[in-house]
Amino acid sequence: MDRDSDGIPGARASGRDLARAVTLVAAGLAADLRTREHEEALALLGAALAQPPASGPERPEPACVARVREHLEGHSSSRLSLQDLAALGGVSEGHLVRTFHAWVGVPPHSYLQLLRVSEARRMLADGLPCAVVALRAGFSDSSHLTRLFRRLLGYTPSQYAETQRAPRSVRPPSMCPARPEALSA
Repeated sequence: MDRDSDGIPGARASGRDLARAVTLVAAGLAADLRTREHEEALALLGAALAQPPASGPERPEPACVARVREHLEGHSSSRLSLQDLAALGGVSEGHLVRTFHAWVGVPPHSYLQLLRVSEARRMLADGLPCAVVALRAGFSDSSHLTRLFRRLLGYTPSQYAETQRAPRSVRPPSMCPARPEALSA
């Protein structure tokens, strides 16, 4: 996949890259394919959802969204209530949810879940046990992590960890989410 800004992580993907990623993921789901290319396409789509839309001089990111997003990114493993996030943003709960969703593409709770699953994937790849990962990533227990991991990615944390431990030459094809629409739920 080509990325804007010479492939720099965090750079915005072009509309053409995103359209190609959607097509790849859809084709992979229809044919029950699970390849590294499909997983990379899904990762690109997830990253695009996690980034605010490009802002021009007429439409800067609302301050409440910026404060809440930065707080969520820095404290994703903490217990966070919508009431606390709204107070941090200086707006009502309803206004925060509407504005955050409009700007980021998902409500604050879904964004937090995506951050936690992303952190869990990193820790699982580092070889930490599932129970430890669940608590460090902010889940109530390992079954909570497993349910969300399976819902968002289509496979369990232990299946993911197993593919990360296998030598590269004998790794099974990468798994892609069973339901990409779950990323925006």
